[in-house]
Amino acid sequence: MKKIILFIVILVSNGSCNKDCNDISSYIFELPVTLSPAKDTFNIGDTITITSTFSDVVFDRSTLKYFKLVDFKFYPEMRMREISDTATNEAALLNFEVLIDGSYNFVPFQYSDGVSLVGQYNYSNNKYQLEYKIIPTKAGLFYHSIFTLLFEFGKNQDFDGRCPHSKAGLDTYQKLNDGADNNVGFLLDSPEESWHFYYETKRESQFNRFGGYCFYVKE
Repeated sequence: MKKIILFIVILVSNGSCNKDCNDISSYIFELPVTLSPAKDTFNIGDTITITSTFSDVVFDRSTLKYFKLVDFKFYPEMRMREISDTATNEAALLNFEVLIDGSYNFVPFQYSDGVSLVGQYNYSNNKYQLEYKIIPTKAGLFYHSIFTLLFEFGKNQDFDGRCPHSKAGLDTYQKLNDGADNNVGFLLDSPEESWHFYYETKRESQFNRFGGYCFYVKE
């Protein structure tokens, strides 16, 4: 009798687990990021600091649960775009001096249309950390974003609590400055109308989720 009851408990547990897995298409881990000082306008030569520090117990926005992610590979990437011209400048990072401590694996990467920073978080003492500084050298209207490529390169990583044989993907949401608006309205200042459409339709799914921040740089 006890064996039958145990079998039923296991069967129900597995069914519940499979149901939870079927209810979500992707785990979306929330990663806090801070950009400071959080101003709308900087001068050439000002220092802007971006930091992301969090424990390895990470909140998932899909299941509303916390999972312990030990030495996880998130594959962070930072991009800078200039949107004050009629054509978006994907290589706008070249208009900034970039300062990164040598202890971080976060380096410039040349892709087909521009330049970004790519690498990994440092993981030590149950904590993840990433920090870099940027110093503008040119005036303009810029759009900074930081996101991860976890969904592409790290999707097969396992962690405690992930349902076995789950087909749910892995992704992240960069919560910048604790969810502030981060000057998203400046997208409407761009002469490129595609950014106006972006503001109307992708403010949450792209700008907020990918740690978007707009700012002016003045002479």
